[in-house]
Formats: sequence, C-alpha cells, structure tokens
Amino acid sequence: MPQDIAAVPRETGKRVSNRLRKQGLVPAVIYGKTLEPIHVALNKAAVARVLGPKAGHVHRIVVKEKGFDGTVVVKEVQRDPISRQVLHLDFHHVSVGERVRVEVPIVLIGEDQVEKRGLVVQRQMREVEVECLPETIPDALTADVSGLAPGHALLVKDLVAPKDVEVLAPPTEVVAVVVVPRTAAEEVTEAPAGEVAAPEGEQASAKPE
Repeated sequence: MPQDIAAVPRETGKRVSNRLRKQGLVPAVIYGKTLEPIHVALNKAAVARVLGPKAGHVHRIVVKEKGFDGTVVVKEVQRDPISRQVLHLDFHHVSVGERVRVEVPIVLIGEDQVEKRGLVVQRQMREVEVECLPETIPDALTADVSGLAPGHALLVKDLVAPKDVEVLAPPTEVVAVVVVPRTAAEEVTEAPAGEVAAPEGEQASAKPE
C-alpha cells in the first residue's frame, strides 16, 4: 500500500535549496508525462519514510497548496558524496495504468552453500531495472547460486521475475560468478616442494659439475 507523504511547495534556485537544507528540509521535484513539474520540500521524517528499508517503491504525495494528490515512484536520489545525506529527490507521477521503470535489488539464494564448498560468489550486479505497473513492483528478484560450479556465471535471464514484470537488462549480462578463492588457487599452482629458483644473476647448470 502506498505511503502518504506530505510536501510543501518551494521556490527554485541553488540558494533556495541550500537554505532549505539548513532548515532540515530536502528539496524535491514531482514530474510526469502529463504533469507540469512541481517543486516541493520534504522534512527529514518524510524522507526517512520514502527511503527506509521497508519503504517500498510507491508513495502517495499530497501538496495541498498546489492541489496535488497523486501516486509517485522515486526516480533519482542525490546524496552528498562524503556524508551520504540526501540532497535532492526526483519523483515520477504515475498515471492510472502507466507502467514504470524502477531499480529493484537482486537477492542471491544459496551463497552459504557455495561458501561451504570453499568457493566465493563474486557479485557483478546488485540491482536491476524492471518495468511494470506500480502495484506489481517486486521487492526484489531472486536467483539460486547454490548449484553453480567454479567459473560458472549467473546471468540476468536466470533471475526469477513475476509474470507481469519485464527485466530490462540484457539477458546475457552477468549477475554473479562463482570462483575459487585466490589463496586456494595459488596453492594449486604453487611449485612442488624441493624446487628452488636459481638466485638472481645466476643460471642453473645444465649438467652437474
């Protein structure tokens, strides 16, 4: 169920945005196919509800002063590169029946089974873009890696997606690879005991003297 988020109108401009942040507010914009952009500000509590671990993708934003009450999804989050504080939010207004594109997490099942075999799962992707109706946005896409052999890869086409959800990444793009840990690989290729390399600057004799 969409969360109800209250927002207030704001003016535009860098100085205005900086002033709002000092007041504990986060600048944001709401836009859509048939909607003129609405520039708003949210308090930190509202931002936490939007971006929290259990927030979901779909939200209902109310801007009383603009007469706006609609369903939105988060399209972009700008953060400070050092503090990671949220600097700006972009919301896309969703019309009835409109499909949206969002990034959803990838959850790998069976990583512990791979590790028990002395192997490691190297992640290449942690999120993937999907297209679907707002009400069918999945919390995550899953795939089982427990049976993968060393050197074998999990591809986008192996991800399990609901029937009405289209995965937009190329089917052959690599999600994860199972590999032998580097230390174990080095032990396999290590020179047999008793073989000692000749000191630098000297060559091993072809025949014993």
